[in-house]
Amino acid sequence: MAIYVVKTGSETLRVREEDFGCTIWSRDKYAEGDESTLDVLKRLSEGSSIEKIAKDIAEANNIPVKEVFDGLFPMFQELSKAGWFIEELTVLEGHL
Repeated sequence: MAIYVVKTGSETLRVREEDFGCTIWSRDKYAEGDESTLDVLKRLSEGSSIEKIAKDIAEANNIPVKEVFDGLFPMFQELSKAGWFIEELTVLEGHL
């Protein structure tokens, strides 16, 4: 199982690939995500922006980019409850 590192704000998160998707943790917080969450966080760990991720997903699935932004928003809304990905959530809000 692979572990990815994602920086968000002042925190560094670890994302571990699991059979069900992923576990996400920082020093004092923990969350779980599905395979879609793993895919997006893996792309963020590779340096992709939210806009690039949305565009790539839209092209790969032949769907409008707006539909991808609409789908990413609830995921980042949930992650933001832990104080993570606030900047990314703001970017997504700008595309709704």
